[in-house]
Amino acid sequence: RTGDFDVFGTRVSPAGEVLDPQGIAVCRRAQIQINADVAWNGANWLVAWHDFWRHQYDIYAARVASDGKVMDTTAIAVSLASSGQYYPAVAGSDTAALVLWHDARASTYRTYCARVLQNGTVLDPDGTMVSSTSSMNPDAAFDGTNYFAVWDDYRGGGADVYGARI
Repeated sequence: RTGDFDVFGTRVSPAGEVLDPQGIAVCRRAQIQINADVAWNGANWLVAWHDFWRHQYDIYAARVASDGKVMDTTAIAVSLASSGQYYPAVAGSDTAALVLWHDARASTYRTYCARVLQNGTVLDPDGTMVSSTSSMNPDAAFDGTNYFAVWDDYRGGGADVYGARI
């Protein structure tokens, strides 16, 4: 729609009605913002994506209120680690959201995560390693007490699915 790779969203009513037909511009800036994921954190939506703004891929996020207002016009830096971070997945709880991604700071991709509070504070700015083996494509859910993360794991030569409670 803009000729750029930006992050847009829309709200959908419980009846399936699109509430924002023009979309909500979550992040519009130079470079590439792609592969967004979203979760409710108990107070608002947290949208995370990987972003080429610093000329390497990093993980950024923004909070979006239930009325569609973007609360973070300057995106939240979730991970600015060396090399690159890609493909975030977000799971929400009533106090925070967990953002996972695959991370290239080691010789092979590893799965890392960080918690983001409802006020936008990143509790783990360096990220916490979830998988110490070659892994990609993380995802997560919250069961009311713990997060459960899963990822494709290549320790046996092929892709197997591993998981961990966080």
